[in-house]
Amino acid sequence: MNWGSRRKFKILGTIWAVIFIALGIFVYTKFLNKAPSCFDNVQNQDEMGVDCGGICALVCPLESRPPITVYSRLFKAGPGAYSALALVENPNQNVFSTNMQYIFKVYDEKNILLFEVPGQTFVPPGRVFPIFEHSILTGNREASKITFEINSDAIVWQKGQFIDPNIKVTNVNNEVVDTRSRITADIENDEVYAMKNMEVIAVVYDKDGNAHESSATIIDYISPSDKTNVTFTWNYKFDFDVSKIDVIPRPIPRNWQ
Repeated sequence: MNWGSRRKFKILGTIWAVIFIALGIFVYTKFLNKAPSCFDNVQNQDEMGVDCGGICALVCPLESRPPITVYSRLFKAGPGAYSALALVENPNQNVFSTNMQYIFKVYDEKNILLFEVPGQTFVPPGRVFPIFEHSILTGNREASKITFEINSDAIVWQKGQFIDPNIKVTNVNNEVVDTRSRITADIENDEVYAMKNMEVIAVVYDKDGNAHESSATIIDYISPSDKTNVTFTWNYKFDFDVSKIDVIPRPIPRNWQ
């Protein structure tokens, strides 16, 4: 190889070396040298687990406590027809979940399972909230008790505060119309935006403080700064002394912070 060929070979080698070095730098910075984040499947930064805890929005399992079932109740609506209510507490402050899976199970007096009602709901931080299910049908079999189970292992907890929409409940009234008990209330939307598909749950307590009856309805739409009336009706007159009525709106969360 003469001098000219050797010089040309060195130049080409240098060019290819520069190209390979530039390509290596690109691959390293693009794919290998990523900044730590809460979505990289690596426990880094100040995370307490993989992509959870520390500065990450997701909460690690050891940082949270499971929801607490305060009570569950079964109500007979008619022959072979029931409804159910559970009162649940989230003991975690500043921690919420957008999806909690649960299941109501209805049994007869011999502890035979008659009906299951699975469902899911959001969990606001640090508060007690109701869950209501209707149309529990057991046919000609009499239901005797109910259980309420939460799939705590499937809950994904996140840090944040739920900004409660400014919904007011006024003019709650309990009356008997044609031997039927009826509860009415006004629901006021004091927000600047409309409320849609909002569940409202009524819980009626006896003189001993027990939840003796419950019902629920859905408000399809309330305009901003407007109100509507809700009515809960039973096909019979209450056979107990009513001590308290809770009418509880459950608006779908608009903002989590």
